[in-house]
Amino acid sequence: MFEKIQLNKKLTIGVIGGSITAGARASDFYKTAYAPLVAEWFREKFPDVEVRFVNAGIGATNSVFGAHRVDQDLLTAKPDFVIVEFSVNDRDEMRAKSSYEGLIRKILKSEGKPAVSLAAGYFKSRATIYTSAEELLEASGFRTETFLKVFLQASTY
Repeated sequence: MFEKIQLNKKLTIGVIGGSITAGARASDFYKTAYAPLVAEWFREKFPDVEVRFVNAGIGATNSVFGAHRVDQDLLTAKPDFVIVEFSVNDRDEMRAKSSYEGLIRKILKSEGKPAVSLAAGYFKSRATIYTSAEELLEASGFRTETFLKVFLQASTY
């Protein structure tokens, strides 16, 4: 991804998720919400690169809804880097697990083949979250080997 940034001198960052991504309850959206801070980090690290930021966060939504709207709300912008965050609104149910995996696959297979970062993950309970991608994938019932193979292939430039 970084080679692509330097070559094109353009970067489109996309985020999709729930209220955390939308910046709900942030005291100052541009200074305290994670999504614009990520875009600002890239602007600081790559001052000669034009950074475009697309926020597809909508409060009180889960990955089921996200999978249905990702094409229109995010992928039309052809992002180079996407952060997926549905950590609070996805519950431990098969529909959410399938939609989360499907959403990620859809992003990885999209035209721009963006790099993808998963922010947080499924809650074990209301008090504990998974701390590694491997633990999340295994506990969530994803087809871990297939998922990681697709992820690594799509993320390699």
